[in-house]
Amino acid sequence: MRPSDLHRISLLHSRITEVGHLNLCVQAPKETRNGRRIIKTLVLHPLTRDNGLCPVAAFCALRDHPDASRRPPDALFVNSVSVSSPLKVSTISGWLQRLMRLSAPDDYGSSTPPSLRSVASDLALTRGASLDDVLVMGNWSSSTVFNNHYRCTIQREHNLSDRVLGSTTED
Repeated sequence: MRPSDLHRISLLHSRITEVGHLNLCVQAPKETRNGRRIIKTLVLHPLTRDNGLCPVAAFCALRDHPDASRRPPDALFVNSVSVSSPLKVSTISGWLQRLMRLSAPDDYGSSTPPSLRSVASDLALTRGASLDDVLVMGNWSSSTVFNNHYRCTIQREHNLSDRVLGSTTED
């Protein structure tokens, strides 16, 4: 998801299902269908092996917090200093960039790390998700755009230095 999609998650329309899944509703995401904005639902399953990282448990804690009534009724992410103010998209984007930089500081140095959306899509493919599912869930405009500009494993698999400077196996 894009930071702007995270910003548009509707707290009023998000819910826990009977089977314990968290349905998050993104109101008017960037993408459209037939020129009209859509409502997109993201379904998150509980993470049973680590409750501290479980998105469903985190949502329940947020929803049931004693100060929940002070927050805007439709904003999932709020300013921790002023809970009556929703976060800006730029703040969410900054958090995600810092998270990516902290996850592999030696890989990026002073360069900009890839987007979380790109890394998550790439990881889903690596773990067996179909390309069609990744394109839909990642809101990629086409497989060509994703493969040519965002797919990290393709970029890492081609070690040009090794091909140019590597040893040959001639006898």
